[in-house]
Amino acid sequence: MSNLARAKCNVLVLDDDELNLMILENATGKAGYDAKPFLCSEEAWSYLKENPNSIDIAVIDKMMPKIDGIEFLKRMKGNESLKHIPVILQTGDVGKKQMEEGMKNGAYYYLAKPFTPDMLIVLLQSAGNSLALGA
Repeated sequence: MSNLARAKCNVLVLDDDELNLMILENATGKAGYDAKPFLCSEEAWSYLKENPNSIDIAVIDKMMPKIDGIEFLKRMKGNESLKHIPVILQTGDVGKKQMEEGMKNGAYYYLAKPFTPDMLIVLLQSAGNSLALGA
């Protein structure tokens, strides 16, 4: 995907930890994407429902208060306007069962914490390429 195409991609980043959110936001920007950061899953969900065409990729923390990452993912995949958005679940909860749960519910990828910003960038590029190819 060209830098021009990437610059047009908007990434929702959701994490209830301010430091992790900053890391996600910085890595997303470094990759040439525009980040839309959220600390609160309810605010992120409201934003998505009101702006369904504004996000191209979502990176969400699995362990969130109130609406956890799996529930957030299920809501996205159950919504006709949002189900096409690739979702990267990121978490420290990395057992085989947990990873299967995320993938079975429609996650594009399961990113284990701690991760390097470079790994996130590779996943964003891969998800962006899948969008460009219509996958």
